[in-house]
Amino acid sequence: MFKNKVIEFNIITFFPDIYINYLNVSFIKQYQIENKIKFNIYDVKKDIIYDESGKKIPIDGSVYGGGSGMLMRYDFFYFFIKKHNINTDNVFHLAPKGILMNYKNIFHISEKVYKHSVVTIICSRYEGIDQRIIDEWNVLEISIGDYVLFDGDTANFVLINAIVRDLLANPKAKVEESFTLKDNLVEYNQYTYPLSFNNRNVPNVLVSGNHKLIKDWKMQSAINNTNKRNKK
Repeated sequence: MFKNKVIEFNIITFFPDIYINYLNVSFIKQYQIENKIKFNIYDVKKDIIYDESGKKIPIDGSVYGGGSGMLMRYDFFYFFIKKHNINTDNVFHLAPKGILMNYKNIFHISEKVYKHSVVTIICSRYEGIDQRIIDEWNVLEISIGDYVLFDGDTANFVLINAIVRDLLANPKAKVEESFTLKDNLVEYNQYTYPLSFNNRNVPNVLVSGNHKLIKDWKMQSAINNTNKRNKK
């Protein structure tokens, strides 16, 4: 699937340093070594951006019509993109008002990334970005949940991980994980060695060798876990 194809992530952030460790561990690091993914980190604080008249443009500004916090300015982003020649065919922004990042949506998001072979992700802070940025580049806003964080970078770690895993993980590893099971169930309980420890035992059915009973047990366990999760 990924022969001669590299997925490129352009990350626009106020806090580039937090990516140093994250992008250099585990599978994210390995896939970069294998030349399957590539990351370009752009620090919005590092550059001084000027408009066409040579006037310096602030990164953000107060909200028209009132409201707390600051927004990334439309003109700053326009000239920042132009200066660095950043691809804008496929732009995401992490925001609480965006589409919820559930399993179904991650599948479509990953397809979009694969189709373009590149994605530019805006990680804003404070109140977010000027709506005109969203309108100009048809930005897809994505939320990792119904809560608010200090910045978009923490949410971006989740987004990157989910996209890369969906595109590159071993298909066999994803067949029976949460949300890929029948009826959108979460994953069933799982056990490993030892068989018995501290008076806690592995369910007998899992070591019975009866594949039908094991399959039925896994399905019932997934149903129970899903019901328990939905009651919370």
